[in-house]
Amino acid sequence: MPDEMTVQGVRYLLGLIDAEDAAPIRERLGVTGDGPVGPTALHHQGRMIRDLLRDEGSVWRWILAEGEPRAQVMLIASSLLPVGLRHDLLGVERGVRDLTGPELAYRLRYAEGRGRLGKARRIVAQLRGTDWPVVAQAHADEPLPGIARWAVAERIDCPPELRASFGEHPKFRNRLRAVGLYDSPADWVLTSPYRAADVLPLYGLGTWAFPLHLAEAERALAPLVRASLGTDVAAWGELGRVLPEFDGTLPALLAAVGDAARGSDSNRRDRLS
Repeated sequence: MPDEMTVQGVRYLLGLIDAEDAAPIRERLGVTGDGPVGPTALHHQGRMIRDLLRDEGSVWRWILAEGEPRAQVMLIASSLLPVGLRHDLLGVERGVRDLTGPELAYRLRYAEGRGRLGKARRIVAQLRGTDWPVVAQAHADEPLPGIARWAVAERIDCPPELRASFGEHPKFRNRLRAVGLYDSPADWVLTSPYRAADVLPLYGLGTWAFPLHLAEAERALAPLVRASLGTDVAAWGELGRVLPEFDGTLPALLAAVGDAARGSDSNRRDRLS
């Protein structure tokens, strides 16, 4: 495991098995238990927070929900949040030239022509917290066009009841997942499409930026780690070897390494029999 980001990923996953089981594995692999896994480590590796959090809408929502001040400042400073939400968080008053909720709802309904989705997203980005009842009422009076519903649902602070009123079509769910919006942290663990090496730093970030939601995610992740790797030192070593270049998801990586380890055990038994 030559690079530090890989060491951090293995260190984090080792923390999901029993401490006594992890101790000999750490010793064999040379992975200490007290090294960095969070934003300090990311800074030293030159990983930009903006790049790390791009298209991770649920993570943004968890950070805001848990209210860790440093994490919220980091997220606001990243400029990833829509301008209306960012202004709400910063306490910026609506200016005289800013469009009101009814005006935004009207423009959203009639965003037409080429690039309609882009236009709808730019309109939705301006919505403030006080505008959501206006948008919900506009949709109740006359359903918003599909493009407008798509753009509204992508806002991380879209009221759940409004998003639910748009329906449960599989394509709609896929569109939300494309911007990182998941039903739960467990759903995020099991269905996130991102590479294992790219998603593991988010777990490290979550240790301080969204620990409550991370705990729920870990309840789904830990059984996969224990079932795939367990206390097999060779399997953990293989994990560190393939992690940097593995193109699949984290669950796929764990399954592949576990299958390879079990195959190796079977081959050893065959040779001894």
